[in-house]
Amino acid sequence: MADLKESKVKTLLAKGKYIEAGEILNDFVVREKNNDVAWYLLGILAMKLRNYNLAHEHFERALMIRKKPEYIMFDGLAYLELLDVEEAEERFSEYLDKYGDYPEVNFYLGICYLLQGDPRSNEQIKKAYDADKKKTTRLLSEFFHEVIEKNPRFDESVKEQIRKKLS
Repeated sequence: MADLKESKVKTLLAKGKYIEAGEILNDFVVREKNNDVAWYLLGILAMKLRNYNLAHEHFERALMIRKKPEYIMFDGLAYLELLDVEEAEERFSEYLDKYGDYPEVNFYLGICYLLQGDPRSNEQIKKAYDADKKKTTRLLSEFFHEVIEKNPRFDESVKEQIRKKLS
């Protein structure tokens, strides 16, 4: 990992010290352009800053250097945040094909299907739930809060029904 202080960068990201983390990472990639971990962490930083186009570019760069499961998953998440659902679906499907079932990836693929009106969404989310009930319930709650609860097009009675099911 040469001079990249990966644990320090991860700590800075967790503490919300994005400028410091960015400075370390940017300085590092100037010297080490082929360090996949640095590009991946730059992608994580861009995700935290809600710059999903930039995040995708960084994850793609990391993937060109080395194919790692987390790079594929986070690239899918960047696409999903951009509402490029077909590309996100492709990434999540690639992950599952190469690395097998993983609850979070099954969940996110289910969300892609849901957003496309594809009935396979139920099956994917159930797969995630069967594998990890607690994590999937948390992901469903976050999705509900971010997508449905904040959307004025959903009737309050529908929101209340979903709240009850989630609890």
